[in-house]
Amino acid sequence: MAEGFDIREIAEGTEAHTLNNTIDQPDLQPGSLPEETGQAALDMFSGFLSDTNDPNRSTKTLRSKIKTVRKMQADPTVSGGLQGYENILSVVKWEIERASKQKFEWHGSTDYSDKEADKTANFVRSCFDDLAGQSIEDIVSSAFDMLPVGFQLQAPQFKLRKGKKSTLADSSKYDDARIGWSFWKTLDQESVEKWLTPDGEGYAELTGIKQRRKKGGAELIPRNRLLLFRTTAKGDNPEGESILYGATKTWEDKEKVLDIELVSLSRNLEGIPHATIPSKYLSKNATEEDKELVRYIRKIVRSVKYNEQVGLVLPSDLYDESSEKLVDFKLLTAGGTSRIDACRSVAEAKEALIAEAILAMFLKVGSSGGGSYALSSDLTDLFVLAMRKYLDNIRRVINQEAIITLLEVNGMDIRYAPTLTYSGLEKDTVATFVDGIAKMIAAGAMVPTKHVQKDVMEKLDVSTEGADEAWDKFEKAQDDFIKSQTTPAEGDGKQRQENNSQAVIQKSVDKEVFAHGDRLFEYVDGKLVEV
Repeated sequence: MAEGFDIREIAEGTEAHTLNNTIDQPDLQPGSLPEETGQAALDMFSGFLSDTNDPNRSTKTLRSKIKTVRKMQADPTVSGGLQGYENILSVVKWEIERASKQKFEWHGSTDYSDKEADKTANFVRSCFDDLAGQSIEDIVSSAFDMLPVGFQLQAPQFKLRKGKKSTLADSSKYDDARIGWSFWKTLDQESVEKWLTPDGEGYAELTGIKQRRKKGGAELIPRNRLLLFRTTAKGDNPEGESILYGATKTWEDKEKVLDIELVSLSRNLEGIPHATIPSKYLSKNATEEDKELVRYIRKIVRSVKYNEQVGLVLPSDLYDESSEKLVDFKLLTAGGTSRIDACRSVAEAKEALIAEAILAMFLKVGSSGGGSYALSSDLTDLFVLAMRKYLDNIRRVINQEAIITLLEVNGMDIRYAPTLTYSGLEKDTVATFVDGIAKMIAAGAMVPTKHVQKDVMEKLDVSTEGADEAWDKFEKAQDDFIKSQTTPAEGDGKQRQENNSQAVIQKSVDKEVFAHGDRLFEYVDGKLVEV
C-alpha cells in the first residue's frame, strides 16, 4: 500500500452501495411462494444453443455436433464401445412394480388399497404388452441413442383399445375402451430446429420443440407429448452431453494420422517424394517444352502411388561428362524407424484414449500385449456402473412422465402409479455370487432359506419350478428328525430320555446342539443346520 493512503478519502466521493457488497435477504413466510432467481449457465438464444466456451469447433452447435458424432460412429473403437452398451442391454430384465404403501403415503394419503395398486400395475403392463411391434426393450434401446449425441426424443402415440382394427397401430389385444399406447415414435435429433424455452434457460423451462419436417415445413410439439432422454442433467442442458465429447479432438487427430498412414501405404512411403531437374527448366526464360516437362514432373510428385498402375517415365539424359541424371526422382527419408510403424503406434495410442473417454477401456486390454483378466474385469465393472446410470436416467423419465400421462388420460389415480424397474446388472459375477453364498452358509453367517435358494437358482438361470415344494419336504424331514431326537417313544420313555440327555451336548438360551452319530446339528430359528 502506498504511503499516506487513506480509504476514507476514497469513501467520501463514492456511493455507499459500491462499498457495501451485501443485499437484503427476503423474508420467507410459511405458505408464500419464493420468487424465481438466477439463470442457467446456457448460451441459449431464440431456441438455439451455442457453447462459446467449447474448445471443439466441431461441437459448438447441435447441427455440427450431430454431423461430427455420425462420422465418429463409423470408427471401430467408437462403434465397439457403443455396441458394448447395446449388448449389455440384452441381459437387462424389465418389470412393472406396483405402487408401494410408502410411496402412496408420500401423497399425504392413508387409504392405500392393495387391490387398486395391483389393478393399476396390471393396466400399465397391458399397455406395454399392447404396443404395435415394440417392447420395453425396444423402447430402451432407442432411448440409448442418446449416448453419441447427448439426448434422444420419443413421442408416445395413443390409441383407443377397441379390439382389432385395419392397421397394426390402431389394433389392440383388449376391448375395454381405455386409452393405451399405440407405439413410441423416435424423433431424429437432427430434426430439432429449435428448443422452445426462454433465452438463457434450459430443460426445466422447456415448453416444447420446433421440429423440421423431412419434406419441408415445421411442427411445434408441446413438452407434455415428448419424452426427453438425456445422458446428464448437468447445466440444465436439454441436449445433455455426448459420451463422445471428450474423445472428439482425439478422434480428429487419429483420423489425420490414419490419412497419413494410408498415403504412406499407397506410396510405399519411407520418405517424401522428391524430384530434381535442371534449373533452366524453372527459369522465367524456359521454353514451352521445358515448362511442360516441369508440369509433368510436378504431377508425378503429387500423385505417385504404390498400386497396380505404379511406374515412372523420365528422360535418361545425363550431365556432360558425368553419370548424374538431368532429371531424377527419389524419396527423402529422415532415417530411423519406419514412418508407417510410427503412424500405427500413434493411432493405437489415440484409440486407447477414445475407449477410455467412453468407458470402454476393456476393449483395448491386451491389444498391445499388456493387461490381465483381473484388470479387464475391473474395467468391465466400471463400464457396467456407467450403464446403470444411463438406465436410471431412462427409467426415471418413463416413470415420472410416460406412465403418469397414461394414467391421467384414463382418469386413473396417479397415487397408484407403478414404476418400471430393471435387474440383471448386478456387479458380482455368477461364480462370485454363488461362492459367497456357500461360504457364508458354511461359516454360519447365513441360514439357507427358500428365498436364498430361489435367488441362487435365478442367478444360475435354472428353472425354479418345483423348488418350493422340494424345500418344504426338506424342512419337514428336518422337523421329523428333531422330533425323533427330542420326543420319547411310547413304552420306551426312560431309555429315550437317557438317549436325549446324551444327544443334547450343549444348551443355551437360543440354541441346542444335537449329536447324531458322529455329526452335530444346530437347531436355529426352527431349522436344523449341521455344525
